[in-house]
Amino acid sequence: MQLSETIYAEIQDLAGRGNEAIDQGRLGDAITLWQSALQLLPTPASQWQAAFWLYASMGEAYYHLELFDEAIVVLNQALTCPESKENPYPYYMLGKCHWRLEHERAAEYLLQAYELDGQGIFAADMVDGEVCLQYLYDRGLL
Repeated sequence: MQLSETIYAEIQDLAGRGNEAIDQGRLGDAITLWQSALQLLPTPASQWQAAFWLYASMGEAYYHLELFDEAIVVLNQALTCPESKENPYPYYMLGKCHWRLEHERAAEYLLQAYELDGQGIFAADMVDGEVCLQYLYDRGLL
């Protein structure tokens, strides 16, 4: 099943505008644009590839706004998409959110991200990557 060209173009436009908003530091605007794009998807949204990257993008924006609980909600929605099964990103972001909230589940998600991508996803994160990887070592998980 495919989206109509019109709906796909609208989603692409909203997603692009969301990315521009992120680049300009307008995180809240980006989230609103991505939510609008999600609303264009036929239900269930999780069946569409676009839903995965929209949820994941929103999760990252919420994370940077330090709205970790909101990030967890949308990142869990990303995990309902088929694309998530082999993608370490939502697991990594969930791990970081739980780590920031000092939840024990942080290790579970960070370890899942490590199992899918090794140190790569941690190395790509210049802010928290090294600390999150050390978190796993400190718990004897690596």
